[in-house]
Amino acid sequence: MWVEIRITSFALTGSLMQANKKHKTYFMIPQKRKGKSGCRTQPVCSFVPVPGLAKHTPVRPLLARSCKWFCACVALYLSAGSLWAEPRSKITIVSDDNYPPFLFHDQDGKLVGLLVDKWNLWSARNGVAVEVHGRDWAQALQETLDGKADVIDPLTYTDARSRDYDFSEESSPVDARIYFHNSISGIHDIGSLRGFTIGVKRASACSNWLNERGVDSLSDYPTMLELVQAAASGEIRLFCSDSKPAQYFLSKLRLDGQFRQTKPLYSSRLHWAVKKGNSDLKEFVARGFTKISPKELNEIDERWLGSPLPQTFDPRFLYYGAMAAVGLVLSGAILLVWNWMLRRRVAARTAQLSDTLQLLQRKNSELERFTYTVSHDLKTPLITIKAYSGSLLQSLRDGDLSDFEVDLMRIESAADVMRALLDDLLDLSRAGVLQTAAKSIDLNEIVADVIRSMEGLLLGKEIEIIVQPDMPQTFMDRRRLVEVVQNLIENAIKYTSGAGNARIEVGAFLRPDSVVFYVRDNGAGIEPQYHETVFGLFNKLDPATEGTGIGLAIVRRVIEMYGGRVWVESAGNGKGSTFYCNLPRVG
Repeated sequence: MWVEIRITSFALTGSLMQANKKHKTYFMIPQKRKGKSGCRTQPVCSFVPVPGLAKHTPVRPLLARSCKWFCACVALYLSAGSLWAEPRSKITIVSDDNYPPFLFHDQDGKLVGLLVDKWNLWSARNGVAVEVHGRDWAQALQETLDGKADVIDPLTYTDARSRDYDFSEESSPVDARIYFHNSISGIHDIGSLRGFTIGVKRASACSNWLNERGVDSLSDYPTMLELVQAAASGEIRLFCSDSKPAQYFLSKLRLDGQFRQTKPLYSSRLHWAVKKGNSDLKEFVARGFTKISPKELNEIDERWLGSPLPQTFDPRFLYYGAMAAVGLVLSGAILLVWNWMLRRRVAARTAQLSDTLQLLQRKNSELERFTYTVSHDLKTPLITIKAYSGSLLQSLRDGDLSDFEVDLMRIESAADVMRALLDDLLDLSRAGVLQTAAKSIDLNEIVADVIRSMEGLLLGKEIEIIVQPDMPQTFMDRRRLVEVVQNLIENAIKYTSGAGNARIEVGAFLRPDSVVFYVRDNGAGIEPQYHETVFGLFNKLDPATEGTGIGLAIVRRVIEMYGGRVWVESAGNGKGSTFYCNLPRVG
């Protein structure tokens, strides 16, 4: 035996009716309404008779009344359930509070974003209050499952999540990428990620996706902002994230130039969702969205996601095109002028290189002469020393010591010549090298010190030395300046010592870019053809004079090291001479 009870709906008039159709007995329970005939649609019971009973088995009145009351109770329950499921005075939405542009905090700490505008519009259309709460992502997921929140939005669909949530039909696309620091290269697929620690947002779809593919060296962070800040501080070098919030925070923290991105690891869809099995709530929310037009939703998307630039033709483009053409013509003209100037600069540079080559050739010739002169000048005293040493030895053997003292004096004199030559060569080698840092120096003080050191040289010589008072200061290495002043004054003493009324003048004057120091004498003078050669190595106009011929070469080398010039002016033999040199000016 079996009995089947069916619940259906009818709109009928009249009283309880019984009909037999295909061996089934139907009971219709009408409900009269005052002032109107007929009855409302009500669920009724359908009974299928027990097999084996007569085709028209009468149903007892008690059973009919029981059916009537049972069906009425079922109808009342279903109606109440339907009324309780649909009407709501408030729904609660939870989301990640660091997921721009969907939801994030503005500078005042207020929650703003695409979700706030969308759910506010839903609330206005449906007359139902909506509360949007930002949470850590893991907390938002759990509050939905615990029933503390009605809806979570947005949520990326995954097979694992579909076991806990019912997802909406509406969705928007999203892709996830790996972002890595510029110092790293070769990141392009899952295999290239292994061995690195990758930052992820806690409980994110990105972390689940990586875990499913065997990438388990993950460092999770509660919020997207903390994840990007960890990357900025160097705590992690790679992180996985949905592209929109990642690009937002990288740009906001000015890190977009420090990180690169891979192609999308995967593309998915973002939905709003409710707890699994809460179909009444899902249907209620979805029905509310039908009251919002696609245009209104698109306007909210464009407000937070932006929109493509219009591709319309603007008449101003003609103006811009004309200006561009003029710019090209001007650019061509500028290019021609620049090319001409470049050619001139190349020609000047070529001439400069030619001058440098000539200088090197001159230096090379000077070096060859230097080598020859040194070998000759050093060989002469060595021959003298060797010869007189042999003479002394022979005198000792013969017992004849009459010339012993004379021979020793000649050996000593030759040794003095060699020592002077070596000292001058050493000074010459140092002339192009700074000993100490340049500083402001008083020329009067330097000249006074040099003259004081020459008292032995001036002893017995009737030479008047006149020093200009209040000479300007210069900016040089003190030791190098002493070498210049000393060699110029020694040179003047050397060539005036035989003249009557010998006089030497030392002074200086200012020029816009330098201090010109000079030493003037009324001695032998120099013919014009020798004005340049006197600064060469070992050049002495009078071979009988003392010295090695290196002093003026040292002066030139020091002055040229400071970018200056040294020269001589003289009217010829017996007319005296004046040596000038440029010294750096203070300031």
